[in-house]
Amino acid sequence: MSQIYRSKVSSSDLPPDVPTEFDTQNGNAVPAANILIISATGTEENNTDGIQTVGGGVDSTASNEVQIQLTNRIYGTATSTNASNADIITFALSASPAVYRFSIDVAGRGTAGSFVGEGVGYTLFGGAKTDGATATVIQTAFSDNDEDADLKDATIEFIASGNSVILRAVGISGETISYAAVGSYLVI
Repeated sequence: MSQIYRSKVSSSDLPPDVPTEFDTQNGNAVPAANILIISATGTEENNTDGIQTVGGGVDSTASNEVQIQLTNRIYGTATSTNASNADIITFALSASPAVYRFSIDVAGRGTAGSFVGEGVGYTLFGGAKTDGATATVIQTAFSDNDEDADLKDATIEFIASGNSVILRAVGISGETISYAAVGSYLVI
């Protein structure tokens, strides 16, 4: 058995106790007072890998923060009161021709009226395209619906308006329903 031993000549021969810089795909984070913050978030930014790292003040992170970001994500919340429409997500399409594919999960809960606590759940798959100025839904989006019987008349729609697509909930007369949605998209 052999061992290699190197005596310490000076403190500069050894690596620092804390790394002096963390390189990311977009920016570099530098520890402050030996503290490095690692956080995770989602972003609408298009990156077909679906994940990226940013750091060092990029995307409003602190200079000593590294963010791990899920990309191509869309989020929203809304409440329909009575039979009103509630836009849960409005997503602007690109200013150049492109085709998008969306996958969105939605949960809704009765928060006022006769059906407090009743729920709905949807998974929506839809496609849209733009010529750079006007969005068009390619075909009626497919929606898988799970609904308590009392909320079966609540619906969601996937529509185009201007150069955006909108995920819209349509409520029920006399009821208040709160919605949350999270989804992802692919664009080419």
